[in-house]
Amino acid sequence: MHLKRRLYQIISPKKSNNKLSEKEQEDHNQLEEKLFDLKNLIIKFLPPVKRKDILENLLIELFRLEDDLEDHSRIEEKVLLAKIIHLEQTILKKS
Repeated sequence: MHLKRRLYQIISPKKSNNKLSEKEQEDHNQLEEKLFDLKNLIIKFLPPVKRKDILENLLIELFRLEDDLEDHSRIEEKVLLAKIIHLEQTILKKS
């Protein structure tokens, strides 16, 4: 979700919290599940290949992507949302 849109949602007159919305959490979960499924399909069902190094590199990159997505989710929830809420409170105090 774009930061501008998220800021608008938070600044709009509704109760803020420090959690991802249910839809955002669901989106993250779906992406994680699909990535997990993709890795498993490749590992279980890909026929033998001539260049195993390419397959190995692909799997390594998929595992790295999975780690990066987990880091992204954690940073979004623990750092960015806290900053946005702080900005919201600052703006509300000034108005």
